[in-house]
Amino acid sequence: MVNTITFRRLHPGGGPLGRCSYGVAGVSGIVVFDMGLFPGGIAPTTITLSCELSQPVARTVAAVTSAVVAKANVDVAKATSAPIASPAKVASVVTEGAKVLLRKHSVKA
Repeated sequence: MVNTITFRRLHPGGGPLGRCSYGVAGVSGIVVFDMGLFPGGIAPTTITLSCELSQPVARTVAAVTSAVVAKANVDVAKATSAPIASPAKVASVVTEGAKVLLRKHSVKA
C-alpha cells in the first residue's frame, strides 16, 4: 500500500533549519520532519509512504463551529441590538460549507 502525505506548513524549532509538517486531507494528525532530513533544507511538496494510513472522514466540527458562531451572534446582538445573522442563516452557511468540504475530500455524508 502506498500513501502520499502533503506538505502542511513550516514550524519553528528542530535543527538550524526548523521543522515542517505533512498530513492527509480529511485525516486528523500530522507527521513532523526536521528540515535537516532534506537535501539543502528544502521540504518536498509530497512524501510517499509505504504503510497504511487512515482514510479521510467527515469531522463533527460543523456542529461545534455552528455553536461558536451562534454564540458570537448572540453576543453581538446583545451589545449592538443588531445580530450579524439569523440562526437560520448561520445554520445554512455552516451546512453549505460542510457540503463543500465533503465534496472536496470525496466523503459520503
